Order: sequence, then structure tokens, then C-alpha cells
Amino acid sequence: FIAAPRRLEHLAARPPASLPLTAPIDGVLRAADPTPGLLDRTGPLARLQDLLECAFAAERRVVFVTGEAGIGKTTLVETFLEPLVNRGVGVLSGRCIEHYGAGEAYLPLLEVLDRCCRATGGSGFVARLQRLAPTWLAQLPGLLSVEDDAALQREVFGATKERMLRELVGALEALSQEMPLVLVLEDLHWSDRATLDAISLLAQRQAAARLLIIGTYRPADAAVTEHPVKRLRQDLLARGRCVDLPLEPFSRPELERYLAARFAGAAMPEAVVDRIYRRTEGHPLFVTNLVDDWTARGLIRPKDARWGMPEPADDLCLGVPERLHALIEHRIDALGPAEQRLLAVASAAGEEWSAALVAAALGLDSDAVDEGCETLAGQGQMIASAGIAEWPDGTVAGRYRFLHALYQEVLYQRLAAARRVRLHKRLGERLAAAYGDESHQVAAELADHFERGCDYAQAVRHLGQAAENAARRYANAEAAAYLNRALALIERLPPAGQVETKVGLLQRRAQVQSAMDDLSGAIADLKVVLGCAREKDDKPLEVNALVEISRIARWLDVRYCLETATEAEASSRNLDDEILKLRAQVSCAMANLRFTGWRQDTAATCRSALAAIRAVGEPRLMNTLLFSQAWMECLSSNYVLARYVAEDGMRTARSLGDTYHLMICWWFQLWSLLYLGKLGEARRGLADALSMAEKNGNSFGVMGFRLVLARLHEELLDFDGACGHYTQVLELVREGRDHAMRSYGLVLAGRAHLGLQDHRRAHECFSKAMSLLEGEPGIRDWQWCLPLYQGLAEYWLAQGELAKAREMANKLCALAAPPPERTYLPWGTGCSPRSLL
Repeated sequence: FIAAPRRLEHLAARPPASLPLTAPIDGVLRAADPTPGLLDRTGPLARLQDLLECAFAAERRVVFVTGEAGIGKTTLVETFLEPLVNRGVGVLSGRCIEHYGAGEAYLPLLEVLDRCCRATGGSGFVARLQRLAPTWLAQLPGLLSVEDDAALQREVFGATKERMLRELVGALEALSQEMPLVLVLEDLHWSDRATLDAISLLAQRQAAARLLIIGTYRPADAAVTEHPVKRLRQDLLARGRCVDLPLEPFSRPELERYLAARFAGAAMPEAVVDRIYRRTEGHPLFVTNLVDDWTARGLIRPKDARWGMPEPADDLCLGVPERLHALIEHRIDALGPAEQRLLAVASAAGEEWSAALVAAALGLDSDAVDEGCETLAGQGQMIASAGIAEWPDGTVAGRYRFLHALYQEVLYQRLAAARRVRLHKRLGERLAAAYGDESHQVAAELADHFERGCDYAQAVRHLGQAAENAARRYANAEAAAYLNRALALIERLPPAGQVETKVGLLQRRAQVQSAMDDLSGAIADLKVVLGCAREKDDKPLEVNALVEISRIARWLDVRYCLETATEAEASSRNLDDEILKLRAQVSCAMANLRFTGWRQDTAATCRSALAAIRAVGEPRLMNTLLFSQAWMECLSSNYVLARYVAEDGMRTARSLGDTYHLMICWWFQLWSLLYLGKLGEARRGLADALSMAEKNGNSFGVMGFRLVLARLHEELLDFDGACGHYTQVLELVREGRDHAMRSYGLVLAGRAHLGLQDHRRAHECFSKAMSLLEGEPGIRDWQWCLPLYQGLAEYWLAQGELAKAREMANKLCALAAPPPERTYLPWGTGCSPRSLL
């Protein structure tokens, strides 16, 4: 991160903007001190100025400043920002970091918010963040008291990536009402996907905001790594939601103007200009370093108010680099051996590093390394101070960064391969010791060091922790990426532990993929786990894998769900693990009860197994099975017991942080209240449940709760209100997914249209639902057939088709009698209250 502390303090502590929307932006920019390197960037500066003027008028703007390394992107942005800081503009500036920074979910955004909170006067910013973006504050440790932090964690429980993005956008928009904001994110070619998602959402929002977002990146680097920032830029350009601002090398006339500004009062000979341009091709970083080097060595010097050059002219070629790499090599070689060793180790530590970390790798005293770094930074020798680094073990040392990433790259390339390995291992060990039990905070950085240090066991462990960190931030794509890296290292582990580690990683990746709605990918991973279990004849692992496959497959392939559930139950019969046997029995019984029809013996088996599991009281196992009991009791019209079981399941799921099972149990609790006639209590609960699901971006929960709400409206004969909710559910349903939601939504939509006497649309909905629910012989989600057959019986009665109405009533009785489901059974036997109206 490159933001000067005063910028962040300004945002945290400064009162609302004193600069009006109609502020003369031209005057602001012209007030800046001239920067020689930017005299020929007047075009890009003017474009940024225009964009800022739009932002002042509450028209958000996004601009990508692009160009190769050293082209002057950072210099351009910093020069543009400098005059804004004291003129009522809030400036937030962050940088994506290579190595461990790449892929760390929201890292640049989290660090810039953390720095705002910790700046002088930052308590006001913490309060605003707590009000506007609590999910982000929850990711920043140590800012709240223990009591306030606990309350915050309860508030954000069950949050999703969508909620985090929504809160960030809302917070920035709200802050932009207090003062115009400029958000700068540099080096996006190293960015994580989650940060790019945030930029995309900020760019495409329609609401007014005094906000200018500036992103810099290197197109060549993004192309080589196929980084998603390239596609983001293309998509936003296609929609007209961003501006592209590419920076090119100096032309020869621009180079002349640059040199004239830098050496005011002395004309540069054409021969010198020609040589500089030929050697650098106008690249600003080449030019700056080349001129610095030649001037320091006396190869060009003042002569009668002109810059002369020694004779013969070929002397200029001595030590002159053909490429920037060579130039930087020359600058490195000019340093003393101690400075070279220090910078070489620092290059392995990262673009930013703590002096204490480098000292550990060098085997030196931290204070001595700190002094050496301060000296180099004071001389402008490749590095600059970046504040203070504090570690959990109490270590406090200076933090430094390379002035340019190319310096780090060249220094790192100079290290021998074997030395790199040793350095990274040493750096990882020191960092792990410094963080101790808090090492999860730097898991991604540790994983990178241990992977490069060939300590693959440690690398895999920390990659797993990094995946957990990402998952907690609801950044599942990043979590999957870490797990992919860990799985790629499996073959480098000792053979004895390879299979066990692989299985654990695959199981975790399946969970992440399931959370990402990549159910096919989750099943594919679980199939590999199943293969490993069978290869080593691990029956418990085999049964667990089959149960998990069955659980996920019910959303994709009902027949496969039944097959794997049946196989899991058969494989579990000879196990010594009674709990696992019971889990397999419940899984098989529930799949059959749901998709092949109610059987008293199957229901008895399921209830017996559930009772035994409840007696054990193991929370995680209970968490996965309580909703099954709630479902059974609802289908048996035991609504009082169903409510009790569902509420027990809600408490268990909440204690374990399992949003998915919390939502399911909450659904059954509300369903029970509805059929117990407690409509007011059901409505209040639905308001809370739907609010939580919508706030957290949980589409599954939103659909389920809207269906219950629609059913409530239907019960109150508000068929228009019911239609509105069903329509919203059907709009959320995804193609090839949410089979149950689509089926039930169509059924209830048909019933609502029937209540409105719109028989044509009712029949259309019923027909579509029938094709979904009875599409495969012998298998059907029969619980949704109950309201379907009831609706069709009423429809055919209205049409005077008594035989067809009787057929539907008989089907309804056949399904409702066995559980017995007493809610629909009276309708099937001709005791419909509505038919008497």
C-alpha cells in the first residue's frame, strides 16, 4: 500500500467536504508543483481531471491506467492525487501485492479500510464502518472490544460474498455523500478475484455517487497469466462503464521536453538525446535511471550552459544497459556487499517486508538490518520506508518496500536456485514463529514461502488455512484456488500421508464447490474420495463419501441420489461405527421416503435411527439430520413436534455457523407455524427470515421463504399477493437447478390463479408442474404432488369434468393417507371448505 498516512487520516478524521460540487477542478490540478516526468503526460492528466469533475457532479467514474512496468502509472496517479488531499477529497489508495497477495480475498480493500480505522481519529471511521459495512469490520481484528466484537459476529452470522460486496458499495456511496472519494487500486494484474468483483459492482451501479475509481495494471502481465482483470476491463468497456487510459513511452519530442524540464537552463545536445532515446526507446523508467547513472558517473556534464559529453562519444556506451534488467544489475553492483545481501534476501521476502524477517534470514540483529534499510531508503536506493511492522510475538521493526517491482524481480533472479529454497524456508519458519497461534492471519504468505522453500507439508497445511480464510470471507473462488494449489503438491509429500491428505483436501474442496453452486464439481471430487476409500478398503470413508454424494445429487439427479443412498446403507451394515451406520440408514430412508413414496416401515426405520442419534447428542451429526426429522413430522401433520425439532435444528446450525441447515430448519419451523394456525407468529418469523436471506444474498433461502409467504397469502385468500411472491420465486429459479423450487412454485402459482378464477393460467402452471413431478416413472418428489393434485381436482371440478376431478382426488388420498398427512386428506375426500363457498 502506497497511501501516505495523511491521506487516510484525512478520510478518518476530517469533517465533511468543504469543496463544493462545482469546484474548479482545473485550478486544483494546476496548483500542483510541476513534476518533470509528468510534463508530457498532460493528456492523461487532463483526462483524469475530466473524470474527477464528473465525480464531483455525482457521476461515478472508473478508469484503468494501463502500461508496462515502469511506464509511469504510479507517478501519474500520485501527481494527480497530490493537490486533492487538502481540498476536501477523500483519497483511499491501495496496492495489490505479488506472491502471497495474489488471491488473498479482498486484501487491498481490507488493508486500506484497516489503515483508515487505525489512523489518528479513526474511531469515527470505525463507527461508520460498523453502521454501513459490519461484514467488513468483522474481518478487521482488534478494532472493537470483546463484547462489541461478539455482538458484531452475531449480527453478520450467515453473511455471504454478495452481502460483503453490497455493504462495501453502500459504504463507499454513503461516504461519497460526505466528501468526494477517489479510490486507487494499483497493480490489479496481481489482484484477487473478489476485489475485481467489488470493482465490477461499483462500476455498474446506477445510483449517484461522488466516486472516482482508478485502477492500474500491466496488460502484458495480465495476458501472460490470463488474469481476469483483462476480461473485467473488456466487459466494462463494452458496457460503457469505464474509461481506458493507456500510457505509452515518450516519443522523441516528449523526451526532449522531459530533459529540458529536468535540466532547466542547460540545453541537451542532440547527440545525447539520440543516444538516450535509442537505448531506452522512450521508456520513462529507463530514461530516469539512465540519466541518473550517466550524470553520477560524469558521462554527461554541464559545459557552458549546455550539457556536454566526453570524447570520444563511444564512452557513453560504457556500462550503458541494453535493457532495464541490465541497468538495474548495474545499480545493484554499485552497492556494497552487505547492501546487496540485504536486498537479495528482501527480494525473497516480498515486495514489502519487515526488517525483522530479513534479519532472521540473514542471521543478523534486527536493529542492524533496520539501520541498513533506513540508510538505503534515505538514499533512495531501490527501497522506501513503509511504516512499522508489529508481530503477535511482540517484535516491532521497520517495514520497507521496493520502489519498483522490477528491482525486486532482478534481485530475486540473481539468487541461486538452492539459495532461494533455503531463504524461503527460513523466512517461512521465522514468520510462523512470530505469529504462533495467529499464523492463520498470514497463511497465504506462509504457504508461498514454504512452497518455494520445498517444505511441501507446511505449504499444504497453510494453503488449507488460506482456503478457510477465504471461505470465511465468502470468497469461494479464492478458497478453491488455494485448495487446487495444495492438491497439486500432493505428489511431493511423503508417500505414507499422500492419500489421507488428498482425501481431506478433496472433501474441503467439495464443500467449497457446493457453496459455489458447482454441484457437479463437488460430486466429481467426492467420487475421487470414494475411489480412494475403495482402493484402501476404508469402509467408513466409503460410506461417508456415498452419503455426501447422495445429499448433493438430490438437486441434480434423483435416481443417482437414490442409488448412492442405497449403496451407502448396504456398505454400512458391517461397520463397527454405529453412528455412521445410523447416518447411512437415515440418508437412505429419507431419500426413499421423499422420492419413492411413504412407507411405514421406512419411516419407522428413519425415526428409530434419528432417536438413537439424538441420544448421542453429537452436534455436527445432529446438525445434518434434525431437518430430516422436521420434514418427517411435517409430512405426518405432527406440527407441534415438527416445530420443536426445527427450532432445535436452528439452534444447532447457528452454533456451528451452518447457514444452509439453519435456513432449512427455519423453513420447517415457519411451515409448522402456518399449519398450526399461528399466522401472526408465522408472518413475523417470515419477515425476519426473508430479511436475513435477502441481506446475505442467499437465493436458496429467499426462494424457500417466499414460497411460505405466498402460501400464507393464499391461506388468507389474498391470491394477488400470493401470485406476486410466486412470480418472484420463479424469476430466481436457475435453469437445470432448483427443481423442487420450480415445481412447488408452479403448483402454488396455479392454485393462486385458480383462486383468481383465471383457469387458463392455472392449468398452464399445473401442466408444467405435472411434467416436472411425474416425468420419470417410479420417482417423484411426491410432497409437492399433494398441493398439485388438490389444485387439479378443484380445476376439473370448475370445468365440470367430474371423472378427472375424482382421479386427482383419488391420487391425493393415496399419497396423503399413509404418513398420514391430515392437511390434504380432507380435500381428497371431498371436504374442501373452499368448495362450499
